[in-house]
Amino acid sequence: MILFLKEIRLNQGRSITRIGTILIPLLFLVFSLNARSETSDQVVKNVAENLINQVKTDKSLSGNKPKIAEMVDREVTPYIDFNSICTRSLGKSIAMLDDAQKTEYTGLCKKIIINTYSIGLTDFKNIAVKVLPPKVQANGDELVNTIVSQDGEDDIHVDFLMHNTANGWIAEEFHIDGISIVSNLFNQFHAMLVQDGAVQFIEHLKSKLTKN
Repeated sequence: MILFLKEIRLNQGRSITRIGTILIPLLFLVFSLNARSETSDQVVKNVAENLINQVKTDKSLSGNKPKIAEMVDREVTPYIDFNSICTRSLGKSIAMLDDAQKTEYTGLCKKIIINTYSIGLTDFKNIAVKVLPPKVQANGDELVNTIVSQDGEDDIHVDFLMHNTANGWIAEEFHIDGISIVSNLFNQFHAMLVQDGAVQFIEHLKSKLTKN
């Protein structure tokens, strides 16, 4: 797989340079119809196999970024709590947005996440995923750790914080090599909102999506 080497730089000086590959375990959260009766790690493992086979065998997806993003949106959205992730990504500054702007921001934020992490699915092969047993948290949520391996590349550790709902397990947070998606988004968007104000902030995100 030819990795897309676009970096997401963090305030702490760290960066993620393997955006493409980390989408693979993210896609594992596309739950099967009987997901409600499965444990969180079983869901991740079972769907991982299905998703990898789908991307490998559907030749129309190869190199087709819009189609890949559409697939990710369709398959992943029901099982990721984007509303919680995007809201927490702005911290207390979320109060600067009115209700309509909050709704618009959540939609834009979700698209940015999907577009960013869809890049690497344009070309990948020889992926192996190890799903570890879940770790029960004090509040009843479960942390599912995965290790993504690929020939010639360092292993990537992706950890999902899963919450059990009436409709099954959903992810309300995930970490890539120890870096939180919420913290990563906060580092990108918080200062921008505080400095530019709500209106310009929303317009900037729209422009970002148009360019991509």
